[in-house]
Amino acid sequence: MPRYFEQKTSFSSGQVSPDLIGRSGIKAHNEGMLELKNVYIKPSGAIQRRYGTFFVSNFSSHARLVPFSMGGIRGLIGITMEGLWINEENGIVVEYEMDHLSELVVDQLSITYNDSRIYIANPNSPLMYIEFNPMYLDASTLKKRWVFKELEFETRGFRTLEPTRKAPKGTTLTLSDTQTIDSQSKVPIYKITSNTPFFIYRHTNSNTFIYSKDDCSFQIYEYIDPYTVHALFQGDLKGKTSLNDTEWDYSAFSNAYGYPAVVGFHQGRLVLSGNSEALSTIWFSKSGNPESFDYGTGLDDEAIDVNLADGQMNIVKSLVSSTNLIVFTTNGVWSITGSPITPTNTSYSLLTSIPTFSSVQPLQMENSFIYVGGDSNIYQLTPSLDGLFNATNLSYVCGDLIKNPRDMCYDSRHSLLQVVNEDGTLAVMSYYKDSQTVAWSTWETKGKYYGIARVNETMYYCIIRSMVNLEVGGENLKLDCLCSPYSLNENMPVVQTYIKKMLSHSQNWEIPVYETDFQYNSLGSLNLDYYSPDDSQNDLLYQGKYLGLSYDVSIKPLPVSGAVAGASVQGGRLRVVSATFRLQNTSLLSIEKENNKSYNVPLNYLEKNPNSQNVEYSGDVKVSLLGWKKGAYKPSWHIKISEPTNFCLISVNTNIMASS
Repeated sequence: MPRYFEQKTSFSSGQVSPDLIGRSGIKAHNEGMLELKNVYIKPSGAIQRRYGTFFVSNFSSHARLVPFSMGGIRGLIGITMEGLWINEENGIVVEYEMDHLSELVVDQLSITYNDSRIYIANPNSPLMYIEFNPMYLDASTLKKRWVFKELEFETRGFRTLEPTRKAPKGTTLTLSDTQTIDSQSKVPIYKITSNTPFFIYRHTNSNTFIYSKDDCSFQIYEYIDPYTVHALFQGDLKGKTSLNDTEWDYSAFSNAYGYPAVVGFHQGRLVLSGNSEALSTIWFSKSGNPESFDYGTGLDDEAIDVNLADGQMNIVKSLVSSTNLIVFTTNGVWSITGSPITPTNTSYSLLTSIPTFSSVQPLQMENSFIYVGGDSNIYQLTPSLDGLFNATNLSYVCGDLIKNPRDMCYDSRHSLLQVVNEDGTLAVMSYYKDSQTVAWSTWETKGKYYGIARVNETMYYCIIRSMVNLEVGGENLKLDCLCSPYSLNENMPVVQTYIKKMLSHSQNWEIPVYETDFQYNSLGSLNLDYYSPDDSQNDLLYQGKYLGLSYDVSIKPLPVSGAVAGASVQGGRLRVVSATFRLQNTSLLSIEKENNKSYNVPLNYLEKNPNSQNVEYSGDVKVSLLGWKKGAYKPSWHIKISEPTNFCLISVNTNIMASS
């Protein structure tokens, strides 16, 4: 039988689709892997075990995480179906209740901030904001430190300077005073008749206003039919009995039409978009005044509206402020330009026709933009030398690893784009621009990832376990949801409650107990289905030991291709004679053999101290007799490590015998 050798000196293509099996002529096959679980690719092309997480707190329900930075304060906003909380970097936490929230709405809320306010857009309710006042520092004045309220637009005479829409072309309103007075507001009621079917049934008891150019206002309060309504009147009509389509406009946002679904800031202007009736329109406030959308006489600092009209319905999903305002819609990505943007020099252009239907906030990485496309793939939008933009599918070789993303964030410390999938896994992309490395892997935990955010260099995760947890990533952690008695103020009843409530699961998970360095020397485990406060294992908790959830590292190569091992491999059998693994700072190597049992390769004998259990070995380890593979389409080896140990794989050389 012929003998062949396969070398894997780099893994910089990450996990690739099984469709690439046998296609050894492309880079993604030669440097790709069939499975990479709970690892990531380093800049050198090596495979590194992922970091774990430390338990911080828990929520009452699923929480979306949004970072902010304002007034010299950085922190995290958590949004649940009950409301939201603000967690400052210094530990100050403030909570607020919110209405009209469901799990779907929580995922779709749009949030932005400037130097003093955080704005929250919910299409089911008026625009809200949280104002920050740094004067109030102690717990007794937190409600003054963070003020949560509805945005109120400025008024001028009888007109509210809110975003408005122009009257439909050819629509004339006829006004007739009914000579009745509203009992509450003490203002006259007018009957308004339209020559076109302009009115809708949702106008009843809505806060929709019709404004005339003479600073008169009509608040519609009763719908009669598509041509007729009753409205409360304020102002002076100066003898007019009708208004043609150039003499009136009306509220863009109200109970009748919905409220902003997308909010942003650009060049000192508050930017709103996305109600149910004007999905392609974007409103810019006056420069430096987010409470005024006054068009005035068209001066440079006055309000602007832009309609992305190209014959299609371009529903705005999200905004990113850069040199230009980048607008992500259901029919492509647009750029609104102007230096600065003014009513007279604003223009827009289509950058790419690849759409997005997702509310996942796009990310800016240097001069490129990362967003979720309409096909749920991850795209990078990059300017080219000719001034145009190129959209590159970053996930086209990773198969079905991307699964309906619900959130994403960039871990700048490790150069990792982390995408939260709908099924609770993380799709993680190692991105290194200099080496043009785009390498995907999958991260899993005992539970489901739900939300993700980065504050400074710290990664925060919302993870659904038996409870909904807030956990923070730790570079040297080898366990998830890590905690110790000392992190809970040495209060033993609190520790017991923590274990029972937060770590107990219907899946009968076992909670390992480790030394304070949480290396590979487990002190046993707590099976929480049988755990009781009187259990003798409680003594471990008094000794400063750590509790946490382990996770499996799994690495599988693509099957050996015929180009490497000859044509006899196609449809034949393989015998893996040996595999030599080059490791770096690794404590344990565990190989799974044909019987699906793992074989731990001892590394301590390679060091001067063979009795050490926490050895970190760097060098080559040769593993022999990995057995026959009944089908050459199967991976030639499989690394599976369950223990919380350090692991880094640099390269693999495989010695193979093939039989047809």
